[in-house]
Amino acid sequence: MSFEFIIKTLSKFSQKATQIRLKNTFRTSSTCKNYRK
Repeated sequence: MSFEFIIKTLSKFSQKATQIRLKNTFRTSSTCKNYRK
């Protein structure tokens, strides 16, 4: 387990987490818009 390997894995996880977060926020905003209608 090298330091670079750990950093690479962490960056991958962070990227996935941010993508999931963006999807969740987009979903919630779209549902809110539907409720307002």
